[in-house]
Amino acid sequence: MLLYHRVAPPPSQDPWNNFVSPHTFESHLRWLRFWGYRSIPLGAVADSMTGGPRLPQRAVAITFDDGYLDTHDFAWPLLSRYGYGATVFLVSDAIGGDSAFDAGSGYEPAPMLDWDQIRAMALDGIEFGSHTCSHPETLVDLDDVRLHRELRSSRRTIEAALDRPVDLFAYPHSKNDGRVEAAAAEAGYRLACGGVGTRFDPLCVSRVEAPQAPGPVVSLVAGWRRLKWRARAALPATPGRAD
Repeated sequence: MLLYHRVAPPPSQDPWNNFVSPHTFESHLRWLRFWGYRSIPLGAVADSMTGGPRLPQRAVAITFDDGYLDTHDFAWPLLSRYGYGATVFLVSDAIGGDSAFDAGSGYEPAPMLDWDQIRAMALDGIEFGSHTCSHPETLVDLDDVRLHRELRSSRRTIEAALDRPVDLFAYPHSKNDGRVEAAAAEAGYRLACGGVGTRFDPLCVSRVEAPQAPGPVVSLVAGWRRLKWRARAALPATPGRAD
């Protein structure tokens, strides 16, 4: 699974390496297609991790955190051109507004997707999940009341707007613990994404940070993750394990 934040011309300062240029993103898609990677929805990963169909040998799930407008303007047309889908995790309170939650990260507020854009992308097969209501710095430090609001209200908002179930989640800043994971399960999420790492549990599936380097590098990191999935598949069966 590949993790992107923004596909847009990079600014002069990119302290968290969140930007991948459209040219580089296209080279990622071109190389993934060259090496025979098939695009799968994140929901298929969730199915596989809970006893559903096995994933194809060369499968890639492309994910975007936050829901910036440039996902619509730059990433979506390229995904469509190359025949790839994606899952976008939305900060529900920011939809149609800006990324005020970025204020402490060294970035200027940026425009976010609005509902018309989200619905158009959904009709084209783009999958949407929740990334909380307000994108707090960490869910770990929230009291139970606010934690449950961040998890449940965001899900209900997106479901009501799209008229479809929303059961995929991504932890803000990839910060979570056992209490947060249990709350995510209680809120009805069947798969929750973390950040870079080696966990492959339904409530914390690690992803690969998409490199800012051209396509050959993304095919290497995708191949390395594929080897990890195959190694996990060779382990003795345990409940909830995906291969």
